[in-house]
Amino acid sequence: MNSVVSNWHRFLPVARRLVTRAGWRGAWLALSYNRSVAPIALFDKVAHQQASIDWLLTAWLAANQQGFAASYSFLTGWATAYPETSGYIIPTLLNFAEQNDYRRIDIERACRSTGEWLLSLQKTDGSFPGYQTTESMVFDTGQIIFGLLSLNQRFQDPRYLSSAIRAGDWLVAQQSPAGYWLGHSHDPAQPHTYDVRISWALAELGQITKGSEYLLAAQRQADWVVSQQSANGWFSHSYLFDEPISVLHTIGYTLQGLVELGRLLSRADLVSSANRTAQALLEIIQSDQLRSYYTAEWQSVDSSICLTGLAQIALSLKRLGQLINNQAYINSGQLLDRQVATYQNTISPADYLRGGLAGSYPIWGNYLPWSLTNWSVKFYLDSLLLDKQSQPTYVG
Repeated sequence: MNSVVSNWHRFLPVARRLVTRAGWRGAWLALSYNRSVAPIALFDKVAHQQASIDWLLTAWLAANQQGFAASYSFLTGWATAYPETSGYIIPTLLNFAEQNDYRRIDIERACRSTGEWLLSLQKTDGSFPGYQTTESMVFDTGQIIFGLLSLNQRFQDPRYLSSAIRAGDWLVAQQSPAGYWLGHSHDPAQPHTYDVRISWALAELGQITKGSEYLLAAQRQADWVVSQQSANGWFSHSYLFDEPISVLHTIGYTLQGLVELGRLLSRADLVSSANRTAQALLEIIQSDQLRSYYTAEWQSVDSSICLTGLAQIALSLKRLGQLINNQAYINSGQLLDRQVATYQNTISPADYLRGGLAGSYPIWGNYLPWSLTNWSVKFYLDSLLLDKQSQPTYVG
């Protein structure tokens, strides 16, 4: 209280903005999320894993057991189900269930029902629609492949593999000769390096089906991604909307896709490319705090923290550290895990809050303000699970 009083001139503008944008109820809920931040010393990995499971299953119930609600907004409540993220949440949950008994039956029910919902969304050409649109989206289709392959592996249902093959065929048909994808995206006039996560999905599909067309498509796009990298580890076309500023979330997508493709395809050049970016991120971690948005010179343009990106970078640093035997990466990833934990409430009686992670901290930050997102929880759970395995079995 004394700190608020002594810094009232700083707190008052924030309070006014909260009430103006969120109303009194939204402001109180948002501030209650900010107050939930815990000291880093209280890190309990099991508690954070189980809270993450609880929140994701609550998001499934909120979406009427058809996919996972995209987010919980302090302004408007639960959003509708998100096909893309529902697809890549499935392997996360099934991976957890392979290692833990906690809510295993609920997890399997949620994954099976989400799989049925995704099958019902697939178009005749093999593509899947994006969020709250009927338009086919290449990135979303690629991420749903992860879920289909995981369901096929777990339940041995050929419908899932057949659906994944049709989706893969559509993605190969949409790919440009240069390797990237144009169209069917948030910014259809530009290619995106974070689409390397599509290539990762195609490589997984190619290995399972022995389909060379999927592996070749993944190789072509990966070659293009590497060609977009600067000496400082930055990737052009890694932005979501505003080149050349990129959010840590899409930087994390690009980094993880390269790490996993390098592993799957046994391509040292892709691992080396990922290592260059990881080195740049490590320097920031060791001297400062990873922020939400960066320029091509790795200059932060935002004081808030993108919690999704933080979890993704933790996951990728640890994974890369395992591949190249770099303990500094593993240590930094584990440090980020503990940092993300400080922003996840594991004890709240409110099911929308317990286990959730915001798009930004503070909650009014520029990346998806006022919302707890399902993909932030997914990536954080992936990162926590990675520590149990030297060779993780998850896809997505």
